[in-house]
Amino acid sequence: MKNCISNISFRDTTDLLVYGHEGWLEFPRTHGHKGEKAEVFLKWGHNMQTDGLCRKEGLKAWVINPVGEKQELGIEDGSPDYYKLSFIPEIEGIYQVVARLENFYSIDIEGKFQHGSRHEWPGAVESVFYTQVYRAIIPVGHELTGIINPVGTIMEIGPREWLGWQAGSDLEIGVFLNELAMAGQEVIMAWNGPDGYRTSVTSTDEKGVVKVNLQEPGQYMFLARTSFPEKVADSHEKRSVTGTVTLSVTKQK
Repeated sequence: MKNCISNISFRDTTDLLVYGHEGWLEFPRTHGHKGEKAEVFLKWGHNMQTDGLCRKEGLKAWVINPVGEKQELGIEDGSPDYYKLSFIPEIEGIYQVVARLENFYSIDIEGKFQHGSRHEWPGAVESVFYTQVYRAIIPVGHELTGIINPVGTIMEIGPREWLGWQAGSDLEIGVFLNELAMAGQEVIMAWNGPDGYRTSVTSTDEKGVVKVNLQEPGQYMFLARTSFPEKVADSHEKRSVTGTVTLSVTKQK
């Protein structure tokens, strides 16, 4: 299905979220600068491989500055492969850009997914409320380190501390659902760098943490997905939650 962003035609693959498509955010630079426009790209596909683009319906985005102030961001038309989220940082420090997609799908008696909640599909076998949260951590300034605060979403996936990672660094990623550590949660790591693309799968420990070695420079994405019963009358019986976080890793100095 084709849709239009202004004068840009894009392939609408939103509905593939029921089969595992998700979004993620990419910041194309290693860091930003105070007073200069920062642009983050919202992409769509699977495991950091683009496949069309999702609709803006149900999509929101915001930026959190180093002192915890939150500002809503416009979702700007970009290209057939991404939207643009932009802001101008006024101070140096660690910024976080977050996007959230929420949508309902129902499974009819023939086993087909239909867009809408139980309100729209009262005879559905099951209705599911999908929530996806995408996160990017953006240092504004040079040689920054510091604690990364939670962003307040249903799923939190990401590091607790910013270190400015280089190839060979060790990294800890925490995964939390409703502020509770997700022990034994599967986490997919996707890497895209100078030497190609690959994925791997690991699981969190009892504290909801995965430990990985960032062997090569490039763009890394970490993804967690879960579902659970959640009955809301005239709405849905199941909740599906996905979280992604992306990080840039530089070459060793």
